[in-house]
Amino acid sequence: NSSVARNKTLIPIASVERLHSATNPTNPLRFRDICDSIQSTGVYLYSPCLHDDVSSAAISKGIQSYECRQFPRASGYPEDPATGIAAASLASSLRRRRENMNERGSSTTSTSSSQGYAIFQGTAMGRPSKIGIRFLPNNSSVNHHEDTQENDELLFCSGMVEVLSTSEISI
Repeated sequence: NSSVARNKTLIPIASVERLHSATNPTNPLRFRDICDSIQSTGVYLYSPCLHDDVSSAAISKGIQSYECRQFPRASGYPEDPATGIAAASLASSLRRRRENMNERGSSTTSTSSSQGYAIFQGTAMGRPSKIGIRFLPNNSSVNHHEDTQENDELLFCSGMVEVLSTSEISI
């Protein structure tokens, strides 16, 4: 499990094709029980991808792209087309793994080479979204938050979701 707010279970999938062929859990009560047993609010499937919406300039700046799917534990719907918390959890987990690899000397890539992530979600269900995640040092010129330590990083999440019908929006 990984979390920036609520635990998500991150599951890597070998290819985008396999990711898109995954189906939502057919027994919601059993799925909820399984999630509860591992203290998770749902599963987040992900696969690295090359995406037309990520420019070669962004790739050269270390933006990594992932296609994802979110199956929530018990939200009243089987799949979520855009999940900022899960995308941020994935980006944080991938970044932490890279840092751990660098500390063990198993990679020559510096942690700063990956400054952000482009997370694509909702594609398989026909409701595409793009969530951008980036990390900045806390001592950057952007806001300094009093509740962070000097060496902590700030995580920024932004995104775009296509709204197919205003009847789907409730305020």
